[in-house]
Amino acid sequence: MQTAKRLETSAIGISGHQIGDAASTLGLHLRRYRTAVLGISQDEMVKRLSDRLRHIHGKEGGLCRTTYRKMETGDPKVNFTYWLAAFQEFGLLNDVVRAAEPAHEAFNQMVSTIPGYDLSR
Repeated sequence: MQTAKRLETSAIGISGHQIGDAASTLGLHLRRYRTAVLGISQDEMVKRLSDRLRHIHGKEGGLCRTTYRKMETGDPKVNFTYWLAAFQEFGLLNDVVRAAEPAHEAFNQMVSTIPGYDLSR
């Protein structure tokens, strides 16, 4: 299974380096949004995201400051749910979801390079 995953990701041109770069860029955007647009501290951002997560997951939800700091520094191992909450806080969640739709032009261009991938499925 690990070999299949490796082959699958190399077929579409994804490397660990690219994922790390994307995570770092998202972290930079998150920090800039928090400081330049919202003008709030990390603690306030953690509170906002935790409130969103608790609304979804109940009292077990939430986000600690350490994990948020990892988001801002671009740690690619941060749970995707935290990023979804951040995208929602920015008002970008629908845009992120639309960007991953199979009908999206960039998605179609990417998967068209995968041998045997059927765009109609």
